[in-house]
Amino acid sequence: MLENGKYYIELNEADDSGRAYGYVLSDDFFTDLPQNEIEGGCLEVDVNVRRVAEVYHINFNIRGSVKVECDRCLDLVELPVDVNEDVDVIFSDDDDTEEDNTIVLPEGEQGIDLAWQIYEFAVLALPTKRVHKDGECNPQMQNLLDKYETGDGDDDKTDPRWDILKNLGKDKND
Repeated sequence: MLENGKYYIELNEADDSGRAYGYVLSDDFFTDLPQNEIEGGCLEVDVNVRRVAEVYHINFNIRGSVKVECDRCLDLVELPVDVNEDVDVIFSDDDDTEEDNTIVLPEGEQGIDLAWQIYEFAVLALPTKRVHKDGECNPQMQNLLDKYETGDGDDDKTDPRWDILKNLGKDKND
C-alpha cells in the first residue's frame, strides 16, 4: 500500500478522545499486498487511534475470515479471524526501541499506513495447522494421501537398509 493510500492515517488528527476508522477488506486487499500466504477473505476492521502525550495508541479489532491453502489437500480453506490488538506508535530518529508492539516512525513523518499491520495481525491469528475439517478435504487428494500414508498394506515390510542401521549401535555381546 502506498503512502496516503486507503489505509494511511494521519496521526496528528487523533487527540486524547480518539479517532475511529473502519474498513471492510475483500480479496482485493490481499492480492494488492506483496504476500502469498492469504489468498482472499472478508474482514471487518475497526481502528481506534488515541494520542496520549507523545504516544499514539492504536487499537485494532479485526473480525471475519480468510482463505488459505489447506496444509493437507492444498485446496482453499476458509478460517476465522478474530483479533483485538494494541500497538503504540512513537516518533523518534532513534529506532532501537526493544518494546513489543511499538512502532517507531522517523521524526517528520505525518502518519502510518496500516495495511501491513492489519495483514500481519490476520496471519498471526491463523492456526499453525491450516486444514479443512475432517471429511471436507479434496476427495482425490485425500485418497492419494490415504494410499501413501498406509503404504498399501506393506506395513510389515521394512527396508533392509534400516535393519542394518539398527544393528550398528548394538554391542555384539547383547
